[in-house]
Amino acid sequence: VLLALIDILGIEAFRNNAEILLSQESTKEFPELFKFIIQNKLKIIPVTHPVSRYLNSNNLNISGEHGDQLFGSDKMLTYVESGLGEIKYQDIIPVLMMDKLGKAKKVDALFNYIEPVMNKAPFKVDTICDYLWWVNFVFKWQQVSLRIAVWSIDSIKPIYESLFHFYRSDEFQKWSLNQKGKNPNHINLYKKPLKDHIQHHFDCERYLESKTKEISLRPKGEKKFWHLNRNKWAFIIDTDWHLSRRQIVNEIY
Repeated sequence: VLLALIDILGIEAFRNNAEILLSQESTKEFPELFKFIIQNKLKIIPVTHPVSRYLNSNNLNISGEHGDQLFGSDKMLTYVESGLGEIKYQDIIPVLMMDKLGKAKKVDALFNYIEPVMNKAPFKVDTICDYLWWVNFVFKWQQVSLRIAVWSIDSIKPIYESLFHFYRSDEFQKWSLNQKGKNPNHINLYKKPLKDHIQHHFDCERYLESKTKEISLRPKGEKKFWHLNRNKWAFIIDTDWHLSRRQIVNEIY
């Protein structure tokens, strides 16, 4: 997204009008880009998680949200890497659900609840990659749209209205839906079009060949905390943009 904005605005206009919110993790995730930012004297604001606390609602805040929804859930990558990317979803999804839910009754309930949505897909949902791609696209879209604003806690509405999620446009959604085959076939080919765009700007074989998925918006620095809690709580926003929290671990019966 940053490179695309620089391409659109030009380096001088970007330098004069934009600020980059930069976390410590980001410098190591793509060091070549970090060096580029320094060399071109682009304005940096150091941040930590959650990044929402550093957003100014009077600014236009541009994020890279919805990129995962366009390219598919990273949950499929372990199956792709194992050579199971083309396995029928009916054969593997109940196993995946059991690992999360632990009870056959809950697995049956969730699988049957989601199945009508599978039948509404504009393409044939056949493999685990198809299934996880469509689940990520239709069930996670709203959550991804809202989460940065929600983490601001007290300024949800103004922060949300200041956000522009780069990949949220109708054009990107249409492009994604029209891509044939949701299986990247190799873990390193996940998000390949984005990697190719980056390679166009940087001669960086390491990034092109070995870059994997990063949880870039983890609200806590500790991975252990994040993985223990990310699927246990739901944040509820009412019509007046007030926030409440509800535990959801026992919501599936």
